[in-house]
Amino acid sequence: MISKEISRKKHSDKTWSNITMRIKKQEILGIPISAINYDRTICYICKQIQEKRSAYICVSASHLLIECLKDARLARGVKKSSMVLPDGMPLVWLLRLYGHKKQTRVYGPELMVRVCGEAAERAWRIFILGGRSNQSLKVYKSIKKMFPKLILAGNQDTPWRALSTKAEGDVIKKIQLSKPDIVFVGSGCPHQEKWMIENSMHVRSVLIGVGAAFDYITGYKKKPAPWTQNIGLEWAYRLYQDPKRLFVRYMIGNATFASAVIRQLIKDRWISMSKK
Repeated sequence: MISKEISRKKHSDKTWSNITMRIKKQEILGIPISAINYDRTICYICKQIQEKRSAYICVSASHLLIECLKDARLARGVKKSSMVLPDGMPLVWLLRLYGHKKQTRVYGPELMVRVCGEAAERAWRIFILGGRSNQSLKVYKSIKKMFPKLILAGNQDTPWRALSTKAEGDVIKKIQLSKPDIVFVGSGCPHQEKWMIENSMHVRSVLIGVGAAFDYITGYKKKPAPWTQNIGLEWAYRLYQDPKRLFVRYMIGNATFASAVIRQLIKDRWISMSKK
């Protein structure tokens, strides 16, 4: 179970209604990563809901950036998202390196809990999409214990991840009829990002891809110790938990990410020197 380490103080309307939301971004491997924290992210979500706008937010670790290097269509869709949040510590370190010295991690599971706290106070309706059989309802019940006033618009498990055309249409119709303000999508990277990209135009809600949040919130998997997260070794803990599924992602993906980043840093350094 994720601990509720958040303030119960509701973000005031004055705070977020006057925000211009000119979010600074830094391109990393071709993807614009938002230099933003939890509070400003929630302010942005408030503003979108208040103005009844559709949006989708990607919560990114290095894995998503590697997937984008391999899939141009995915990359185009991620670039069009409202925000790409720095969920992984390597992205946080890179943002700091590029001048955003106070950048902190915007961790998907923690973001989901914080947003649900705001949703409970504002009577926003949430929809939980994704997860193993019966997991989406368990996610809601777990968060409901933290925030008794939280309203569930609906839920749908997607243990099969890739939906048939008919099943996809049924899910979209179910979401449309339930009229949620926020849809949490937890089907894993890059499945959740592809789903949001393809369906954001059909759902007038704020869509947030939260990755492994469902597993941690329900206690299906144990949350990594804070020290492993702070030094960027959460991937090693997750690999230990699920080596069969994650071995290729991390052992090959991490090496690919590191080499691509090194090339970008060298290129950016060369361009910087040539301008002097």
